Amino acid sequence: MLYGRFRLNNTIGFEKSTSLIGELIEDELERQNISVLIPTATDWGYTFRVKIGKQLIDISVVDQDEDGYGIALEPQKNLFDIFLSTNKEEAIETVKSVVSEVLNKEMNDSTLVWYTKDDWLAAFDTNFWQHQN
Repeated sequence: MLYGRFRLNNTIGFEKSTSLIGELIEDELERQNISVLIPTATDWGYTFRVKIGKQLIDISVVDQDEDGYGIALEPQKNLFDIFLSTNKEEAIETVKSVVSEVLNKEMNDSTLVWYTKDDWLAAFDTNFWQHQN
């Protein structure tokens, strides 16, 4: 699992929207021939799943405070994990790279910081899904 935290540069004219951020990330993933599955807007944010090779990764963009967002990259266990070796780390790095590119280029953000699960707990003293500033 990998978690990111970022703020948008308010001068670029984007309305605060987890759906917009998620859809921009989806578009770039699809441009790179990565399958995007089950996109869903929720009351807490925006989530979708991608498939890279045999690896499924859930991606969630959530509001965390007035102008801050969180993003979760959570690989899903499947039968291939039990019987075959899947390259989970490589798939996560691919998605992380695309997310970073979209946030830095498309949304003019330079505040994105990535955390492992343990690093997130150490930095914020709560898990990703409970974090609110």
